[in-house]
Amino acid sequence: MLDRRAPIHLLLTVLMLVGLTGCPWPWGAPAQTPAPLKGQVFLDGHPAAGVTVRATFTNATPFTNATPLAIAAADAPLTTQVTTDDQGRFAFENPPAGDLNLEAVKDDRRKAILMGVAVRPNAQTDVGRLDLRPTGHIVGKVTAPEAPQVTEFTGTDVYIPGTSYVAKTDQSGNFRISNVAAGSFRLLAENRYLGRGEIPSVEVKPDQEVQVGQIALSLKVPSIAGLDQSAGAPGAWVRIEGTNFGASEGIPIEVKFNGIDAVEVVRESNTVIRAKVPLLATTGPVQVKVGLIPSVSPVTFKVIDSLVMETATPVLLRQGQTLQFKVKAYDAAAAEVTDPGVSWSTTVPAVGSISVSGLFSASGYGQTFVTATSGDESAQTVGPVYVSPLTDPPETLATDAKAFDGARLASGNGSVLMVWVTFHSGQALPYRLSSQILGGTAVTLGNFAEHPKPAVSWTGMRYEVAYLSAGSLKVEAVHPTNGASQGVQKTVAVGAGVQEISLRHGGAGPDRLLSWIDGSSQVNAVYNDDQVVITPTSTARVGLSSAFDGSGFVLGWREGQQVMSTRVLLPTPPSATVVSAGPAEGNPVLFGKAGATYALWEETSGAETELKVARNTGSGWGAPVSLARPGAQRNPGVMRHANAFWVVWQEAGGVFMRKLDEQGQPLAEPYAVTVGGSAFLYPAIASDGGVGVVTWGISGTAGLLNLFAQRFAP
Repeated sequence: MLDRRAPIHLLLTVLMLVGLTGCPWPWGAPAQTPAPLKGQVFLDGHPAAGVTVRATFTNATPFTNATPLAIAAADAPLTTQVTTDDQGRFAFENPPAGDLNLEAVKDDRRKAILMGVAVRPNAQTDVGRLDLRPTGHIVGKVTAPEAPQVTEFTGTDVYIPGTSYVAKTDQSGNFRISNVAAGSFRLLAENRYLGRGEIPSVEVKPDQEVQVGQIALSLKVPSIAGLDQSAGAPGAWVRIEGTNFGASEGIPIEVKFNGIDAVEVVRESNTVIRAKVPLLATTGPVQVKVGLIPSVSPVTFKVIDSLVMETATPVLLRQGQTLQFKVKAYDAAAAEVTDPGVSWSTTVPAVGSISVSGLFSASGYGQTFVTATSGDESAQTVGPVYVSPLTDPPETLATDAKAFDGARLASGNGSVLMVWVTFHSGQALPYRLSSQILGGTAVTLGNFAEHPKPAVSWTGMRYEVAYLSAGSLKVEAVHPTNGASQGVQKTVAVGAGVQEISLRHGGAGPDRLLSWIDGSSQVNAVYNDDQVVITPTSTARVGLSSAFDGSGFVLGWREGQQVMSTRVLLPTPPSATVVSAGPAEGNPVLFGKAGATYALWEETSGAETELKVARNTGSGWGAPVSLARPGAQRNPGVMRHANAFWVVWQEAGGVFMRKLDEQGQPLAEPYAVTVGGSAFLYPAIASDGGVGVVTWGISGTAGLLNLFAQRFAP
């Protein structure tokens, strides 16, 4: 709808206010002069009494789309008036400094006008003589030559700025301004929807009608050159580039997506518009309407109904690696939308950044999710993107490194020893015990009729492997650089039914603690050459583990759903203490450092399990700390490196690890060691002094596990 301004009515309202208030300058005077603005009006050479003299303050806001009689402030009228005395004189007391237009009006046929009167502060302004003369008329036509399809011009304003002279055009653009005071004027035409036009100078002569011809409005036919994206979901912002978008003229614009109005539109310039795809939009053209003239995009804009992340997750990266993410988009008819133009983001930018094209760059450690977004639609990765401190790709160990139930690791002298058991059906001694220094060659330590249940430890000079053989426990020395046997160091008769073995060294000797759970589910131990008598219990004991805390050995195990521990003292240790009342599952792991012992175990939480860790500095076990989010964490392992511990575990879809401080508190979010769809089993962890190593098994042929190793920078 055209803006219907009524400047004459506005002027009459102002004059009524002046009459009611008696204020000659109702808008106030920010820079008043002590002397008046004055002059004298004549008619036919004689002073004219009773003539209305109007002053229009032209320093107000210039003409805008809103009204031709714009004002400097909301409460500041533009025009005031006085009446001449018997001598034709007039005076305005305390006029504001600025530029004024003065008009003397006897009646519609006799007027005088003086444009651009300068009123200066602290100066008297005498405009001298104003001679009333017959008025004239201005006749012409408004056109839009740049938009020839426009035929409707009704209501276009044609006016002389700074005066009350204004006319409205008819449908064809014709206008007539009647009874204009004689003089030279600038003539403007404006239509909110068609733009502006002007004639710089029109000479109005007494009793004459001046034909000004055509006033060309500035509207030009808009044109859309292109869109910054060919597709987007409702809520997406689309950048529209083209020409003649009417910003400089202030012409209203509309944007439609296949006929649906965009509610949010931002016109940045004559050549750029940004519009948000409306909720009910469907695939089709984009239309920009500037004033009354539409323009249609040269391409079809496809409206996205849904997004589906195409890149599979979880995925594991090393720092510095990149991964290209992809997403598929579909419209309401389930047809795929090519080039969806989504934006990409990550939930944890410190872990990695992602480019506008979806290229993820791993820059920090931890985990993050990747999201593709178009307007109100988004798709996020199902699993995380893990970035871990891995140094190399995972390696497959020697071809014969197939384990019956995972590997046991120990570290020392800058190396890591791995020990595992394989099963060979149909042989008299089907269980084979092998050892290998990581990076070296596998060595057979022996073949057995039953599972040897090995344990491994570093003595300070060499490795020792304890295993079950024909009713005895044997401790065999292993070379620290090639993994070869250096002979049996100790044999302990234990009988049949041994379930678990633990081996630990510590102290200056070093001392050796060999412990096991026998066929009666009771804990037994030998401290060097001395038998340790541990109080029997009616509850079965499982999950034997041992640690050295700098001053002695500590044994731990699980009884039912409780985690228990005792310090090894000769000849009889004290009664076992409760580490956790549970409900615990699996096999607890004890580890230590000088002055502290730590226990790590699985604890059920509803249908899930989570890892807990507790610390004992000699005054009892502290409150347990949750190590990882509840899930299905199983088979934890631990290593010490520098002044921290690293814990590894398995859960659905991967092997994970987390760093702990010496108080047993987590230092960072969990890292992934390996992820995927396989069943990862029996992880173990150790450090060669500089690089950490994690091993794990994946089910292979004949029920055995293929063993893999992953090095990382702890």
